[in-house]
Amino acid sequence: MVEYDTDDVDTLRHRLHETTSQLEAAAHMGLELAQHNTRLQQRVDTLESTHDDLRQRMSAVERDRRWMHEQSLRVDQMRVSVTDLLARDDATRTRLTTTDRHNTELNMR
Repeated sequence: MVEYDTDDVDTLRHRLHETTSQLEAAAHMGLELAQHNTRLQQRVDTLESTHDDLRQRMSAVERDRRWMHEQSLRVDQMRVSVTDLLARDDATRTRLTTTDRHNTELNMR
């Protein structure tokens, strides 16, 4: 039978206890890191979803902006057309008024 020095056994027990404590602390830290990683992954997933939603909303806004711009151009074209029609109407009225005056003057003679 092998005899061990009591001091050596106590030292080995103390080292075993310290090593076990360090291993438990490392395992606990690893578990905390895994939980933190899970929370971060959930945040990343949420941010990616929000990013996709914002991208879709921005696309809709851009589509609406282009439509509004096209409508604005149509309004401008209509305004020009109406202005042209009014100018022609004024010219026609002026010509008719001048012709009527001229005819009236001729008839008075």
